[in-house]
Amino acid sequence: CFQGDFVARDVRGNLPDDLRAGDVVVMKDAGANTLSLFSRHCSRFAPPVWGFRWGDDDQIRDLVQLKPREDLDSIAGFWGVPAARAAL
Repeated sequence: CFQGDFVARDVRGNLPDDLRAGDVVVMKDAGANTLSLFSRHCSRFAPPVWGFRWGDDDQIRDLVQLKPREDLDSIAGFWGVPAARAAL
């Protein structure tokens, strides 16, 4: 999403009553632009990519990390700097 994009508006009353800060909310088919339009501006770390598997009961069964968040070595490698951690 871009600044100004909304997944939903005025959702009060449409969310579970027991939803609390720190809970994970899964939105199907959202976030495609996060990686397809990602930029290396200011050497930002690419975020992790998560996926989920459906169970036979049409409920989410597993949350799986498909790609971890980038670290200092991966950013340095992108810019052609070897052994970034050794340089610290």
